[in-house]
Amino acid sequence: MDRPSQSYLTYALADSFQAQLITAACKGEAFDTETGLPDSIHREAQTITWFEHASDYMDNKWSKIAANSRRSTLEGMIAVTCALVRETRGAPGTEQLRDALRWAFLPSRKDVDQPEPVATTLR
Repeated sequence: MDRPSQSYLTYALADSFQAQLITAACKGEAFDTETGLPDSIHREAQTITWFEHASDYMDNKWSKIAANSRRSTLEGMIAVTCALVRETRGAPGTEQLRDALRWAFLPSRKDVDQPEPVATTLR
């Protein structure tokens, strides 16, 4: 089985990666059979954000569900996403965030440039 190889700019970078592999093996960590990487490194490479997951979910479900279900699913995704956002100084307000998410989660708008307020809110 061919495994993807990876090259490094310096010996130190390659040595550091090798040390990560040895550490994972010494800890008894499982290795992914496809990539040959320890699970901790493999998971990092496969991680997607909640926003990406929610957007993909909406894209996949949208055409398969009825109009009322679309509305309910959209509102549910907006509510969950707002609950997951940390409130920090300078963060957008709840209504501004809800409006931006409503715009972003609609599959029909995927190929359209986001309005500046939406893009700013979602950064």
